[in-house]
Amino acid sequence: LPPGQYVMAASMRGQMSLDGGYFAWEVSCLDGASLGRLDIRELMPLDDAYSRLFKVPPSGCDFQRLELLGMGGVYPISAHAIVSDISIVSDT
Repeated sequence: LPPGQYVMAASMRGQMSLDGGYFAWEVSCLDGASLGRLDIRELMPLDDAYSRLFKVPPSGCDFQRLELLGMGGVYPISAHAIVSDISIVSDT
């Protein structure tokens, strides 16, 4: 992505347990520097939309990576998630 401001959006559904962990979408530079993270701490049985703004800096981040992370909780328990859509669009 070229430098600028973007919106990361995801449509997801599923099941999670309280204090059992959560999911996170993260956009980062290839060197590992995070540009933005979208934490999904609650999932519904029907698709729900989640979004977050992030910026790609003018220099030092020519390539980016998008990851879906599973974050352990106080009482790690299996979670179930279905991703219907993920997008990154310019916010300008």
